[in-house]
Amino acid sequence: MAVIGVPSAPLWGLLAMVLRFVPYIGAILAAGLPIALAAAVGSDWTMTIWTIALFAVVEPLTGQVVEPLVCGRTAGLSPVAVVLAASFWTWLWGPLGLLLSTPLTLCLAALARHVERLQFIDVMLGDQPALTPQQAAYQRMLTGDPIEAIEQARSFLKEGTVDAYYEEIVLGALRLAEADGALGRLDDARLENIHQTVSEIIEDIGSHERPRDEKPARQRGKSPQGKVVGIDARKIGGSVFCIPGLGRLDDSAALVVADFLKRQGVVARTAAAATAIEADTVNPRKAHILPK
Repeated sequence: MAVIGVPSAPLWGLLAMVLRFVPYIGAILAAGLPIALAAAVGSDWTMTIWTIALFAVVEPLTGQVVEPLVCGRTAGLSPVAVVLAASFWTWLWGPLGLLLSTPLTLCLAALARHVERLQFIDVMLGDQPALTPQQAAYQRMLTGDPIEAIEQARSFLKEGTVDAYYEEIVLGALRLAEADGALGRLDDARLENIHQTVSEIIEDIGSHERPRDEKPARQRGKSPQGKVVGIDARKIGGSVFCIPGLGRLDDSAALVVADFLKRQGVVARTAAAATAIEADTVNPRKAHILPK
């Protein structure tokens, strides 16, 4: 604005910076005052047109490009929270509340992230999901809702791999289940729901096609490179019999390990927990994987 010739350009620049905190109307107010002054003091419409052009270019560039890139990912407020905060603070303090609504809400959300008793505020105002992917998968397993769990798996597999999904999501959810089981929070019905959901997820993932240039490691004449739950497929022979522990959670983990090994070109089978001892007796020469 100083180059254009608008009087008191530093003042209008400072005012524009302050009014950035006012949602919706802040940018309009910041542009209206210097445009009106340019129209009043200019000998013609040149200064006014240049001032309008300045705000028409700089304002969208700042609001839609610079600010989202610089601070959009760290602000942590959802769009709905910004609207509700503006309404609440304006109702409480009037125009001053509108001016301070966004910074006050940001401070409140930041405080809630670091104070355990206030984390519900971060859940309501923040832009992050209330549950982690592992917690969301575990919640679907508890309710016996394989459809939602399968949709989550398909969404993950659009960018990730099956092995990564098993390691990060499924086994993460089973660890949460194990923690709840140790506290006595899981009854037989919920354990069965978890096992059935994991089974259906694996069955659906079984139809997940490999890339055309990807073949099992054994077919390429190389040692498998995959690793999941501490298992290195390079050290396993051609046939593996996966025997779980004594519970339904171990059954679920065994299914994950067996499918992982199959994808690495290893012939793998599983046994139910109830028949683990019998299977161990009948097949003493099989390699045993004990996922825990």
